[in-house]
Amino acid sequence: MQLSSQASAGFVLIDCGIDPNSYVELRATSNLLVRNYDFKNSPFVQFDLYLGVNLWKTINLTIPSKDILTETVSEATAEAIPVCLVNTGHGTPFISDLDLRHVPTSLYPQVNSSTALVNLHRIYMGISTWIRYPDDPYYRKWSTLDTPPSWSVTSTNSRVQNQMHDQFQPPQKHMQIAAYPCSSTTLQLRLAPDPGDLTELYTVLYFSELQPNASRQFLIYFNGALLNDGRPLAPT
Repeated sequence: MQLSSQASAGFVLIDCGIDPNSYVELRATSNLLVRNYDFKNSPFVQFDLYLGVNLWKTINLTIPSKDILTETVSEATAEAIPVCLVNTGHGTPFISDLDLRHVPTSLYPQVNSSTALVNLHRIYMGISTWIRYPDDPYYRKWSTLDTPPSWSVTSTNSRVQNQMHDQFQPPQKHMQIAAYPCSSTTLQLRLAPDPGDLTELYTVLYFSELQPNASRQFLIYFNGALLNDGRPLAPT
């Protein structure tokens, strides 16, 4: 991989040499702790991150100790992918880390030469730690969701059998942990996009029955819409 940078008014261009027609995952990280590298000591920094001519994400840094991590998966149409940091007048854009990896095309069947995916959340129900490589052989990062007191968490050390032809291939450690409501019959997740994010979402949910001799059925709603063709889901 070859990297080069080009300075111009309002943006920095980073070219990454890759194989055309392959799928790549780009992961960018910024941290406000280094915001004063331009000696302006800005209280916050906001700028736009572009992949080619398309908006990838609006980066808004306000908490010094918090990293902003964003990922996108796209099909490479040339040997170089332009990643642009666009100055929008709210502090000098900067990037702490840029990671590029090839990914199997089977993991993201929605991606093509005209459609890319931007990760909003990749979470699992479990203890307060990340799941990452080597637990996920595809280098994906899974963050935990702080479970409220009304939830219980269960786990198993047994291998969980994924469905045949499951192109997303979640890691075993992810599937060996699950959450369920303690006393009510409803479990709600509230995941809000950041300001400036696209509103067209693609959601993948995973369920597995981890408690021996248990059997349950439930309905799934997404923004009020009933999923699974209105049929109850019965995990096994």
